[in-house]
Amino acid sequence: MTRDAIRYSLLAILISIFSLVAVSFLGPLQRSEQWLHDFRLAYLTPVAAQSENVIVLAINEETLRQMPYRSPLDRSFLAGLVESLAHHHRVRVIGIDVIFDQPTIADADRQLQAAMLGAGVPVIAATGEAETGLTDRQLDFQAAFLDGIETGSAVLSVESSAVRTYYPNSPTTGRSSFVHSIARAAGISAPAEPLPILFRRAALDNASPVRIFPAHSVDILPTEWLQDRIVLVGAVLSDRDLHRTPLSIIGDEHEFMAGVLVHAQILAQLSSGERLPSIDSTVAFAIVLSAASIGLILALAPLSSIIRISIALFIAVGYWFAAFSPSVFWQAPLPLLEPSMGFLIAVTSATAIARKQERRRRIFLHGAFNQYVSAQIIDDILENPEHLKLGGELRDMSFMFTDIAGFSTLAERLEPEALVGILSGYLDGIVEIALDCRGTIARFMGDGLLVFFGAPVADTHHRTLAVRCALEVDDFCETYRLSHDVGGQQLGETRIGVHSGSAVVGNVGGKRRFEYTAHGDVVNTAARLESANRHLGTRICISRDTVADQDSANFRPVGSVVVKGRSEPLEVVTAWTGIPDEYRSGYLDVFALIENEDPTALEHCERLAVSLPDDRITGLHLSRLQARQRGITIMLQEK
Repeated sequence: MTRDAIRYSLLAILISIFSLVAVSFLGPLQRSEQWLHDFRLAYLTPVAAQSENVIVLAINEETLRQMPYRSPLDRSFLAGLVESLAHHHRVRVIGIDVIFDQPTIADADRQLQAAMLGAGVPVIAATGEAETGLTDRQLDFQAAFLDGIETGSAVLSVESSAVRTYYPNSPTTGRSSFVHSIARAAGISAPAEPLPILFRRAALDNASPVRIFPAHSVDILPTEWLQDRIVLVGAVLSDRDLHRTPLSIIGDEHEFMAGVLVHAQILAQLSSGERLPSIDSTVAFAIVLSAASIGLILALAPLSSIIRISIALFIAVGYWFAAFSPSVFWQAPLPLLEPSMGFLIAVTSATAIARKQERRRRIFLHGAFNQYVSAQIIDDILENPEHLKLGGELRDMSFMFTDIAGFSTLAERLEPEALVGILSGYLDGIVEIALDCRGTIARFMGDGLLVFFGAPVADTHHRTLAVRCALEVDDFCETYRLSHDVGGQQLGETRIGVHSGSAVVGNVGGKRRFEYTAHGDVVNTAARLESANRHLGTRICISRDTVADQDSANFRPVGSVVVKGRSEPLEVVTAWTGIPDEYRSGYLDVFALIENEDPTALEHCERLAVSLPDDRITGLHLSRLQARQRGITIMLQEK
């Protein structure tokens, strides 16, 4: 495994741990995850058939209206209810979800105690605790009143503002819970560990997954409806003992649930043996780790932004779709926020790391190569690293060669320090111009340079850029030459050759050392044109093909030159440097006469030479005409 792989693997693990811890302990995230779970539980869990084992006798408003007073509850009524359930209906277990924390009418109190103790069937009385607000005096009365009677803590544990978990024992006192005591008395196997409550909605034609009857109607209920059932007695009122549950998200009548109905839901679940599916912590971590790993891979993959975003959305939507699928949820309720957070953090952090590394790489490359290629070319290489692979490709390009006339002789006379100083300023100026024209410095050759245009970044305007560069370099070099004294002498003129055509460009060399350069006849021809300046009397020698798509009036025709290594003549042009505007048309007329081999060409050329005595190109054509050479084809055998 590579160092980067190890580093990103550790990052994925850290992101996963952070996501799990954040959702588990940060209040807003914890509540959001719980809300999503409640939503799925409320809407995706299949509706339940009514339990055959659990009955609720609800003390409702109608029941209270039949009593002499509303509170505390008439205990003689409860005594009669217990006796009817035990002796007439022969129920299995009676659970009384009423808190007995204060005395009432003494006879009624004794009657209820006697009924519960003499029921002949298990009677489980609910008890309150100090955490529910009972005082020591109330707790003492409760203990004395229920002496000899089986009890269970009726306190329901609230998590994130809702009841979600069944605890067999009170988390605070350790006493057996109300439901656990009832289940034990009924012979129902109850887990010793906390159990997520599977709150179920009943079918549409049922009000609850357990049957509910008004407590005051017990005497008219058929015996077979209650016989051998677990019967819970408790208040179902709008002003007391109400709790939020996962079903509260539905709202309306489900927003709050009476405590006795919560106990009934738990007992129905224990009786049926159903369990709310859950995911092991190891599996949850694996899911989050997978999400983080996918996020890292996606962020670091060489993909376009559109493709990356599309894949991310596809993965996220697909996962959430699966999480909200009833079949998936009922088998394994997938975590939502943890993997989503892990995925998002991974994508964000990996993107930030990649961008930081890219910035560092760009800074390094720009610093290392900005003297050789333009910033645009460096950016292209960064975006397309395949340009640095060994090999080459055929491409239409332009080339510019430069050289100082007589530099070798001058160098022999100068001290090295003086030579380096003058040459550094000279080359810096040319390089700056070349880079500004989007050229690539392919090679330094002493006092000369090879610059090409159109690679590695393809540019359809490479001819225009090459010509522009040549003209600006010529202007700079002449200014530099005339303004700098070199050991009492001036630098020679800079000769420039420009040619365009097809060349093979790419990296040539081995894996450890290679050079990005170009090869082909077009390169040699450009070098020959640079050398041709010495024979033509020009400083710039540009092939006609290079300026074919540019305004011809901006260039001065020189002739068709046959350079060494070529059999076919190459039409070349140069700049109008040194020729006043009023003489340009005269030169073009004379050049046309020479090209057409007109007998009067010599006469006209002689008159032009008188007007332009310092023009070396006119002098060249005059010499050729006087030597009886016809046409504009010029043979060059030297390099």
